[in-house]
Order: sequence, then structure tokens, then C-alpha cells
Amino acid sequence: MVLSLLFGGMIFFTFIVGPVLFSNFDSKLAGSVMNLIFPYYFKIQWIGGIIIYTLIGIYSYIDKEAIKRLKLFLILVGLFVIIGMALDRAIYPTAKSLLLEYYNLVQENHIETAKDIKEKFDTFHKISSTLNMINIIIMTGLIFTFLRITIIKPKS
Repeated sequence: MVLSLLFGGMIFFTFIVGPVLFSNFDSKLAGSVMNLIFPYYFKIQWIGGIIIYTLIGIYSYIDKEAIKRLKLFLILVGLFVIIGMALDRAIYPTAKSLLLEYYNLVQENHIETAKDIKEKFDTFHKISSTLNMINIIIMTGLIFTFLRITIIKPKS
């Protein structure tokens, strides 16, 4: 269930909320709304991953062989958590501060400096978008790995 909630939320915000906001409002307003959502969006990713780890830890207490069967799954969850934490704790805050600096420089009519800051923001935005897509791919892999482990019986 945790996997489904994470995956659904990631797809919804990445492919519905973001595009709808940016296609219906100016980029500053849409960005401001997304900046309200992003802290929760990124925290939910890595906290969700930690919840999955905790549930597996509890389950492995009952089933001592679980960790062996879940090796790939655990590696994918680890990557998911690390990327989510990087987005939440480093990349997003840096991008947000660059964007705020850009808007302040434009308002103060420091256009050349603002262009440099905007380029830096664009780089962080590309990194953020790429890592978000990687996490969506990882989540897809987690779902398929989970289904393979739980539903498809291994050949005897």
C-alpha cells in the first residue's frame, strides 16, 4: 500500500499538478504554488522509503529468510531514500534560494547578474527533474519487484 501511495502521488504531482499549474498561470505564480508543495512531496518520498524499510525489518523478524529474497528490493528502496533526501535536504533548498535571488535581482534591475543566477537555477531544476524521474523509475521497479516476490511463485 505504501508503494502504491508513493507512486500515485509522484505521478499525480509530476504529470498532472505541475503541468496544469504552469500551463494555466504565469511561471512565477505556478512556481510559488509548487514551492508550497515541494517540501512535502520530497519528504514523503524518503519518509515513505524509511517506512518500507521499517516494515521489512519487522517482517524479517518473523521470516528470517526475507532479507535474502528482498535484496534487490532493499537496494532500490535505499536508492529511493537517498535520492529523496538529496532532493529534500540539498537540491530543492538550493534551487529555491537561487530562484528567490533571481526574482530579487530582476526587481532591483540587476539583469546581467539575474541571468547568471537563472542559469544556476535552471541547472538545479534539471538535476531535480532528472532525479525525480529516476525516483519514479525506481518506484516502478519497486512495484514490479514487489509483485514478482509476492505474487509470482518461484519455479521449484
